[in-house]
Amino acid sequence: MYMTIFERLSAAGYKLTAPRRRILDVLRMSEAPLTALEVAARSGVSVASTYRALALLADLGAVSETSDPCAERAAGQTALATAPVELAAAAVDDARGRRYAICTATGHHHHFTCRACHATLDVSSAALETALAEIEQATGVRIERHDIALGGLCAACQRTARRSAEDDTMTEERA
Repeated sequence: MYMTIFERLSAAGYKLTAPRRRILDVLRMSEAPLTALEVAARSGVSVASTYRALALLADLGAVSETSDPCAERAAGQTALATAPVELAAAAVDDARGRRYAICTATGHHHHFTCRACHATLDVSSAALETALAEIEQATGVRIERHDIALGGLCAACQRTARRSAEDDTMTEERA
């Protein structure tokens, strides 16, 4: 059953507060996943409240949270130079390396993150879930959670890389 973000919050006993709404609006308007520091800066919500809201929204499955080891460090460098003291201090202390986006899939799924453009795709795989069930059966363990990070190049970045390689080849042939 598809549930709206408002319904997910309500079912879990939470309200769609003004800061949560601003955070969700920023994520909806963004063309690419954002770091928590970017969300805080764009939404005008404090850094601490942004982290709490993003954690809640990720727990409820409304927002995808994907690993990006360079994400917070890169945002932190910008924050140090341009942001208010609270945001700059958080950038120095923060090494979470996460990006956030509105989650478009319902039900259990995983995320693929493009290393070039940072696009995040919601993906699901019955074969992967079957493999996890086979691991449980073969080992006798009970898997209660799993974190599978899929990364590489999205289709658009692959096309760009191919075109660039073809252009380089043509340039070399002319020389």
